[in-house]
Amino acid sequence: MMKDLIHNSIIHYVSSFVQDSPFRATVYMEYCDRGSLRDMILAYKYRKEPHAPDFVPGSFVWHAFVGLAGALGYLATGRSCVPLSLEAVKNYNTAGVGSWVPVVHRDIKPDNVFLRSRDTPGSAKPFYVVLSDFGLAQRESEARPGRQGLVGSVEYHAPELAFDPYPDAARENLQAGPHTSKSDVWALAHPLRSLKAKGRAAKRSELDITEKVVYSEYLERSITWGAVRDPTDCPDGWELVTAP
Repeated sequence: MMKDLIHNSIIHYVSSFVQDSPFRATVYMEYCDRGSLRDMILAYKYRKEPHAPDFVPGSFVWHAFVGLAGALGYLATGRSCVPLSLEAVKNYNTAGVGSWVPVVHRDIKPDNVFLRSRDTPGSAKPFYVVLSDFGLAQRESEARPGRQGLVGSVEYHAPELAFDPYPDAARENLQAGPHTSKSDVWALAHPLRSLKAKGRAAKRSELDITEKVVYSEYLERSITWGAVRDPTDCPDGWELVTAP
C-alpha cells in the first residue's frame, strides 16, 4: 500500500524486503530528523529558556493543520490540494484517481506525525509535517463494524468506534462502527488540540480564564469542526482541507 501513497505530507516509502530465516520484514522510509509531534509538544511543555514563548506559534499549528488535513484528503480521494514535489510528480499516476479506494490510517496520534527539516540550509520556513506509521492502515472498503473499533490508540478514537452515538430509533443493538475517513479526521483534531495546549487539551473541557488567547478564532473553529461528536456532521479529509 505504501508504494501507492504519494503526497508531500505522507511519509515517503523507499524500499522493503522480507528475510525468510529468521523471518523479518523490513521497510525503509524517509528520515525525519526533527522527531515527532509528541516530541515538539513535550519540548514546549517543559521549556525553560528565559523569555522564550511557552506556546507553539499559531502559524505552525496552521501549517500542521493544513498539511495533515491535506494528507487525509488525499487518503480519502487520491487527489492532492497542493503541488507535489518534483520527485513525487515523477511517480504520480493520475489515471488511478477515478478508481481510488479510500485509505483509512486508523492510528493517528502525535507519535505518528513526524517532522522533517527543510532542504534549503538556513530556511526560516517551518518543518515539514509528515503522517507516518501505516502499519494499521487499510482500504475503507475492507472495514467492518464490531471489534475493529479497538484497533489503534483508544484515546484518539472517535465516539462511533466505541458505540453509535446517534443510533437509529429502529436499531435495538448498539454496535461499534468501523474506522472511516471521518474517524481519521476526529483523530487528527485531538493531536492538534494537544499541540495548541502542550498535551493538555484532550483532557480539559474548559479553558482557564487566566491563560492568554494566542490562536485565532478561525483556527479554533477549523480544528473543532473535525471533532464534532455526530459522525454525520463530521467532515472527511477532503471536505476539511477544501472548505472555504
